[in-house]
Amino acid sequence: MTTNGIESDFFQIRAINLITTGRTGTDFFQSLLDGHKSISTLNGHVFIYESIKRLKCLKGIDEATFSSDIFEEFFWDNIEKFKSRYDLIENKHALGENKDQSININSIDFVENCMNLVGGKKFSSKYFVLAIHYSYSKCLGEDVGLKKILFHHYHHSGRLPPFLSDFPDTLLVVMTRDPRANFCSSVYNWMEYRRSNFKGVREFTSWFRDGLHVLSRIFTDYRSVAHFKKNTMVIKLEDLGNEKILRGFCSSVGIEYSESMSRSTWGGLLWNNADKVSSNKKCFNTKGFDAKLIKNNWQLRLWWTEKYVFNVLLNTRLKEYRYDHTQCSIFSYFICFFLILIPFRYEAIALSFNSLKETYQFSRKELVKIPIYYMQRVWMCYKYLYREILGLDKGKFEAVLLK
Repeated sequence: MTTNGIESDFFQIRAINLITTGRTGTDFFQSLLDGHKSISTLNGHVFIYESIKRLKCLKGIDEATFSSDIFEEFFWDNIEKFKSRYDLIENKHALGENKDQSININSIDFVENCMNLVGGKKFSSKYFVLAIHYSYSKCLGEDVGLKKILFHHYHHSGRLPPFLSDFPDTLLVVMTRDPRANFCSSVYNWMEYRRSNFKGVREFTSWFRDGLHVLSRIFTDYRSVAHFKKNTMVIKLEDLGNEKILRGFCSSVGIEYSESMSRSTWGGLLWNNADKVSSNKKCFNTKGFDAKLIKNNWQLRLWWTEKYVFNVLLNTRLKEYRYDHTQCSIFSYFICFFLILIPFRYEAIALSFNSLKETYQFSRKELVKIPIYYMQRVWMCYKYLYREILGLDKGKFEAVLLK
């Protein structure tokens, strides 16, 4: 098959990848870009390269060419992305002003659009990614000739290598948030939600291991992508209601600001972003950013020992990201050294009778490893205390932050 000029231009589109550092609003930011005429983006995060590995249509074939079967299998393997009535977790079954609409893409049209772009070509993961985004935009009735940005949401930095291999000039956009609010959202909302919805289905993990993972991701922040040595931009969740910040993003990537960025949509349909994991269910402005959406009272939910430790270990970042903080002194470091040894609240919960009983029932191995997780958490805190005392992070966060 041959492609026309508009379709050929799509092969030159600029790639941007969105990465999270916890519960930092990556889905919400993507939803603000959903209606932009210059951006081609899918419905939430899609693990395309993992899907490619699962494609039965490619098994046992050394040099495959693109076929309609390949795209059809991908479509049904990710059905909730194309027919959002099946995505109940993110409330995408209830889109629109009256919460009675959903994205409904026809599989035949989707496959046909993909084949119009890459049909007859030798299979490559890069062309596959391009075809998926191209067809998705066309199925929504968008003018692909206006698309300048392929905005992909891969969510986890560890999944990036194959994407960066295909798109080496990718700009990485990392979402961040006040680490204390991020911590509370991740531990005390998401974990409870995961427990109540997936118990017995997924591999059991203790609060100790989950909490350690959350802390590690929060402490690392944008540095999770630093080793890729790619252009990186950090955006704060708290800034998504600031038009100046959104205009700055557009200017940085070479597109014009659009009023559509004040609305949270998927497939052009309004998203009720008060999802089931959020801790605040009242008074949401479902049309766009609402500061109430991200308030989770971390000041009351953290023990004073935790707040003190967070303030010291993350003091440089809190200052450079312009979050509320208290200036540290040598005395602060001394006190923090001992407070690190005191269990965090989530660790105390994990040591309660009910939690220990649950851990014993589902995984005795996890029960035995609890002291190891505690020591790993303490060691990680001392590592960042050391960095803070020596000032190893000064200026690093400020350098990548979109202001």
